[in-house]
Amino acid sequence: MSVEIGDKETISGGMSIAVFERKSSKLKPECEDSFYVDQDQTVFVVADGISRFRYPFNYSPSARAAQSAAVTIGKVLAERDMIRPREDFLSAFKIANDVIRELNLKEIGSERLPLWESTDYYEDDLAGAVAAVCVLRNNSLHYAFNGDCQIVHLPYKGEIWKAVTPATDRVARSRSVFVHHKENLPEPESGDYEEAWKNYIRLVHNDYRNNPHAELMNSTHVTYSVLNGQSSAVHDIYINSGEQKLASGDIFLLCSDGLNSYINDLGFVSILKSGEIDTLSTYVDNHPKIDKENDDKVCICVRLP
Repeated sequence: MSVEIGDKETISGGMSIAVFERKSSKLKPECEDSFYVDQDQTVFVVADGISRFRYPFNYSPSARAAQSAAVTIGKVLAERDMIRPREDFLSAFKIANDVIRELNLKEIGSERLPLWESTDYYEDDLAGAVAAVCVLRNNSLHYAFNGDCQIVHLPYKGEIWKAVTPATDRVARSRSVFVHHKENLPEPESGDYEEAWKNYIRLVHNDYRNNPHAELMNSTHVTYSVLNGQSSAVHDIYINSGEQKLASGDIFLLCSDGLNSYINDLGFVSILKSGEIDTLSTYVDNHPKIDKENDDKVCICVRLP
């Protein structure tokens, strides 16, 4: 059984589940974040499509990538017993990556986009996604992620826990390192700026994305993962996984990075602590400036009985 998108709680086996998504006001044809929920197998997935820099059609290839990632990962794990959770997670992410590869081959194999080998890593870049997944088994929450989609656990009694931290967020780490490249760009008013910016983006996508052997900076890997069909996207170093023990009354939440700033907001956290999870979307709607990036958003929030 699957949960439909909506702002109201869905009660399943004593659990309360609230799901919502919001498209940003940016000029994109559709929301590029997606989700999948299987109530019966207690599998929950959110995925964030990685934007391309132009939309040659009336839809977003990255939205299709996010949908493919969420549905594929969810359906694969719904059939697993999770006795060996890391193996199951790696398998699910790999299968999702293969599905997105086929999606990209279909897109760029047409006359409208260049061939796979000739992607320019900018306007005609590969569509992709990052994802986070939770599988609830008895009192254990097994989780995995490959990017900056957040997983949060709020115990009924205890402190909030976040899966994506400065130590695990490869995307944020990479962005901070790329600053030294940006500093060498010409001034925005310069006639050379546009081409220099494109070259900068190409550098990031070609040299650091899905490249587990990228250079080290301060003894730290600065490379990051996007599920876009490249086999290296699911290298072992990219898939973070673990387990959280849950108890009655606990809440856990998965969200795309458009909601990451809300996780640190006192008003948002107070709603989580109150257990009134069906009001989270209203709070987000009423406080849009918390998300300074004006990004797409998707959220799954679950309260245990």
